[in-house]
Parts: sequence; C-alpha cells; structure tokens
Amino acid sequence: MKDHEIAKLVNDLHDIAVRFHDDGYLREKIHHRLVPEIEQLRTLLSDRQKLNQDLEKSNTGLAEEIARLRDSRIRLTKIAFGYRKEFLQFRKRLELAHAIRNDAEHKTVMERIGELMRAAPVQQRVWQPLDGIDSQHVGE
Repeated sequence: MKDHEIAKLVNDLHDIAVRFHDDGYLREKIHHRLVPEIEQLRTLLSDRQKLNQDLEKSNTGLAEEIARLRDSRIRLTKIAFGYRKEFLQFRKRLELAHAIRNDAEHKTVMERIGELMRAAPVQQRVWQPLDGIDSQHVGE
C-alpha cells in the first residue's frame, strides 16, 4: 500500500471508532473496512510469490543452459586443438618428406591434411595456412 492509502485507511478507522464507539457495531464496521484491504494485500502477496517462483525457475533454466553451452564450447575447443595437433604432426612429416624427397609420403600427408580440413566444421578450424604449405594444394 502507498502512504496516502495507509493514511486514508487509518483516518477511516478513526472515523469509524469515533462514530460507533458506543454501538455494538464497532467491530463489524472495522471488519467491513479492513477485510477488502487485507484481501487485496493477500492477492498482491500471492502474485508476487508466484512471480518470484517463476523467476527462480527461469534463472535455474538459464543457469543450466549457460553451463551446457560452456561445456559445449570446452568440448569444441578440445576437438579443435586435437585437429590442430594432428595437423602440426602431419606438417612436420611433410617437411621431412620434402627434406628427403619422398613423394609417396608427401602425397599421403597432403591427403590426410585435406581429410582433416574437410572433416572439421568451419567454426572448429582454428589454424591458419602455415608457412611452407600452400593452402591451395591441401586436399589434392
């Protein structure tokens, strides 16, 4: 209740008490004046409790969704780093194959790098074309 509503209620109760102090109707008059206000307050309190419960449920669902997304991000990052690690291993093998002029090994490594790049979704490709490897030849 707002301050002016409380003041009006107190003034009404005072007027009722002054007017009916000698009658047997004082309690009944006070009851008739207070019950509607009390019921309104009960309704407001009940509505507020329902809103708070809904908000708590919503916050719980939101927290669970955030945790699920965080776990997904961690999992995707691990996958991406796994691809990166394997890519770097193949790059080293490719450099060795170039150094010893092993064309069969070179072709095998290039095919595997192409497979890795095709297998990884675009958002998981965290590597950039590296020096010494022509990105146009990957996957040939």
